[in-house]
Amino acid sequence: MRLLRSLMFVPGHSPRMVQRALGVGEFAASQLDVAILDLEDGVPPDEKDRARAAVAAALGFPSDGEGPARYVRVNRDPGPRDADLAAVLRPGLHGIVAPKVDHPDEVASLARDLDEREDAAGIARGSIPVIASIESARGLLAAHEVAASTERVIALLFGAEDFARDLSLPTERLGFAGKSLIHPGQIDVCNEIFSPSPAEVSYARRVVGAFEEAQVKGHGAVALDGRLLDPPIVERARQALALHDAVSRKQRTPPVERPAALEGKRLK
Repeated sequence: MRLLRSLMFVPGHSPRMVQRALGVGEFAASQLDVAILDLEDGVPPDEKDRARAAVAAALGFPSDGEGPARYVRVNRDPGPRDADLAAVLRPGLHGIVAPKVDHPDEVASLARDLDEREDAAGIARGSIPVIASIESARGLLAAHEVAASTERVIALLFGAEDFARDLSLPTERLGFAGKSLIHPGQIDVCNEIFSPSPAEVSYARRVVGAFEEAQVKGHGAVALDGRLLDPPIVERARQALALHDAVSRKQRTPPVERPAALEGKRLK
């Protein structure tokens, strides 16, 4: 299971910041899920070529599989994007972030470019996933079509600065699975928020247990604590347990317990 709880943007033209995010060289590994090595807005125009070379070199750093996934945010315009892909499409790249997506055709075009370049780079076709970044009202309205535009799309990323003022609920309540970051100090709290709490894990186990027991007994309807367990509730419980298992494997220890104020929540 891919972990996409914490995704940190890292300016591609700063080798030291890239090394810190990846936990290589003098820097210890962190619990970051995804390092987004940025070639777009985080890099000044006159530093683009240097950033491409630096990011390409960083993708070649040895990895034991315990560090963050290595994604690259490419530029939106075709010319700079072609140069980005030529530099970074190589072993060690785990995914692409497509910025400022307003229309599904933009992602479909990127997918076609990846098809051609993967073949030339000796990478299995279709192996590089895409996270599409929604940063405008037009993109938001087209979000469903963007998500369905190609099988490469594994997630949508919302530009927080553009949309935060319009949101009145915590991102977790909206069904989001993770958040983009700009500083390592945000990693732990972000991972904690987007990981199931002990209470949620316990409840999910009860849901799945009750459902599976009823299936064995041939019962058509299943209830727990006076609530009917329909298939979506059971599926969400299974997803919570799968996420908990993935987090536990990464941390090597059970996830940190949340404050008491956040306990007692139920899957909805």
